[in-house]
Amino acid sequence: MQALPVAVLEHCSDDDRTVVENICLVAQEYMPALNLAQAAITLERGKYQVCIPLAAGHATLNDMRGIQTYNPARVHDIRVLLKDTHIVLRIDICSESTPLSCTELEVVRVTKRSRWF
Repeated sequence: MQALPVAVLEHCSDDDRTVVENICLVAQEYMPALNLAQAAITLERGKYQVCIPLAAGHATLNDMRGIQTYNPARVHDIRVLLKDTHIVLRIDICSESTPLSCTELEVVRVTKRSRWF
């Protein structure tokens, strides 16, 4: 099992460092082909953008949902990108100062109205 390099985690605040590292380790459990040694983290608009190269293999929707369900309050978005001829998994993680945005929709009842003339 790989670990994130200390130089990569220096971009994270002390409070967010453990959360970001744990999410990356969970991602590696779901997708063993991830290369955490070449990961890059940038902070943009209150979110950490973690880009991890995907060496070989595949990224399924089930895997990405599994990563998101590990910490749904902090994992904002997951996507697979083609960056400089390399396939990259990008995970957007909210920082501790970013307000949580949660939405929930529940359909209680659907009715069809008919008009009788």
